Amino acid sequence: MGKRGPRKEPAVVKLARGTFRSDRDGDIGQAPKTPLVVDCPPPPDYLGEHGRNAWLDVLPGIIEGGYFTQLDLRAFGRGYCRAHDEVAKCDAVLAEEGEHATAESGYVCQHPAVNQRFKWLDIIRRYEDAFWLNPTARSGKQVAAPGKRSVARRNRA
Repeated sequence: MGKRGPRKEPAVVKLARGTFRSDRDGDIGQAPKTPLVVDCPPPPDYLGEHGRNAWLDVLPGIIEGGYFTQLDLRAFGRGYCRAHDEVAKCDAVLAEEGEHATAESGYVCQHPAVNQRFKWLDIIRRYEDAFWLNPTARSGKQVAAPGKRSVARRNRA
């Protein structure tokens, strides 16, 4: 009888995704480590007022968690903070023009900025999941103390 189940993912793929565990996947050497961010850098120039506020309000809490690297800064700024700027732009348009528009035929329809706003809010939600900014995302986070074993690994005799 042949082997059962799907093929195991290569360790290189698991290292890239951040799901490599030496207790399950074997010891293939140290996983490459990127330096952690310790101080909150100033917000980038391309961010608007709302993006800068998101940067200054949220980033210190993420850095305190101890899992935010230099590689994450760009994604945080260009994704999460930029999305806050775009939501603010949509809000300004909707405040000025209203949520409904009237077509030439007299048909009353939803303003296009409403859908754009929903799109940007969905992007913000996805980044919140990626950066563990909501309780649901944090519940699946497994951070083990140095030198401790995973709870799932039991002593086998």
